[in-house]
Amino acid sequence: MSHMLAGEWDELSPDRGRGEEARHIRIARRTVCAHEAQTIRQSAIFREIGSAIEESSSPGWDGEGALPVSREAVRSVVNFCLFLSDDMPVPSIHALPTGSVELDWHGPGGAIFSAVLEGDDLVHFAWRSGVAKFRGVDRFTEIVPDSIVQGIERVIRGF
Repeated sequence: MSHMLAGEWDELSPDRGRGEEARHIRIARRTVCAHEAQTIRQSAIFREIGSAIEESSSPGWDGEGALPVSREAVRSVVNFCLFLSDDMPVPSIHALPTGSVELDWHGPGGAIFSAVLEGDDLVHFAWRSGVAKFRGVDRFTEIVPDSIVQGIERVIRGF
């Protein structure tokens, strides 16, 4: 090996190797990196959810009779967030006085997409980007509806 040039050594490294073993190493490395990114993203989501629950843990948390976030709403938010694609930004998550939870994605120029989960299988949502606005309700089971994904993408890309 001592007689090899640096470029020749690079060709044998796991990143540039040509053999089957090198290919498996590259795949394993990509898998670990993807898993690590997903874990970091999920940790950020759970921190946001935990903050929302903590700020609204007792009746009247807003000083005006607000309900604590319901267990059903927490379950819905966790499931909803876990089914978002990995390339979707982490939303800001807030408790609402009704015991439901709001997820917000902010885009350029004041654009915003908001989704409210109450604990049933419905997602109430609205977005505003420039002069364009839209409101809707869609059903969430195990797939985040296209109407919601497209609305979030529209807002974060600034369309």
